[in-house]
Amino acid sequence: MARPHALAFASPVARRRHALEKPAMQDRPTKLQAYQTYIDGKWCNAASGKAFQTFNPYTGDAWATIPECDKIDADRACEAAARAFDSGPWPAMSQTARGKVMRRIAGLIEKHAEHLAQV
Repeated sequence: MARPHALAFASPVARRRHALEKPAMQDRPTKLQAYQTYIDGKWCNAASGKAFQTFNPYTGDAWATIPECDKIDADRACEAAARAFDSGPWPAMSQTARGKVMRRIAGLIEKHAEHLAQV
């Protein structure tokens, strides 16, 4: 297996080959973090109950399961967003108040960028 620091200079094919290689120690089953999707103010699984594994692009190792959302989930999310926009607090807020909310969101994204990048 290639040394990780040597991969910085490797071709895309070599990096992909390295990502597909599995060290012998990794053959043991690993408990994966199971994530949910956030729809209508609640964390939930996909309506179908399906989920898929997501892989670390550098090592090729599975690290989490993600809900396999489909049209039903997308429709639920869009309906919830439309309801929140139409009847929630947002339309009643002034432009100044909306700006403050958006700046607060931007600050939180910046503050938690490292964690968000990992997820």
